Amino acid sequence: MLNVKNIIKSAGTMLGIDELKSLSSTEQLDDRTQAIISDMLYCFNEVYQELLADYFPIIIEEEAEADASGYINFSSLSKTICRLYAILDKNRQSLNYVVLNNRARLYNKIKDVIVRYSYIPALASSINDTIECATLGVSERIVALGVACNYCLMRGKITEASIYEQKYKNSIESAKMPTKYMRLKPRRWM
Repeated sequence: MLNVKNIIKSAGTMLGIDELKSLSSTEQLDDRTQAIISDMLYCFNEVYQELLADYFPIIIEEEAEADASGYINFSSLSKTICRLYAILDKNRQSLNYVVLNNRARLYNKIKDVIVRYSYIPALASSINDTIECATLGVSERIVALGVACNYCLMRGKITEASIYEQKYKNSIESAKMPTKYMRLKPRRWM
């Protein structure tokens, strides 16, 4: 779970925004601080969507039924599809299909199928939210770096944005590396 308030505080600390150092849910915020929080929340949602769509997708499998014409309507699935990975038969064999708007048409006339797809959970609506993130590797620091980058871009601070973007991309690559295979070979001294 990602705590939105902690991420916005971290991004504010990185950017040196004093108004965000002591956020609490009980204090009244002035208009300037409210505007900053609103912009930061927008940046958070953008980064969150990018991370789950492009780098750390949450992939699920769900049973579905094709109609008599071989169409599977995506609206019948429990989540909104971000990316379709496969449609499988009950024996988990991949089926051929074509995607059309909000549905897929199977080339085989099979009624019961399994749809493998990724989705993006609900976005944050306030700084007091905690966001679902079932995928390991997405840390609050990575999201805070992305938020700092996007906030700088919103403010026209291109140089600062490029610095945070580099840190953000490097953190993503580090998080994606498989840690169980990272071993250094022993060295021998001559």
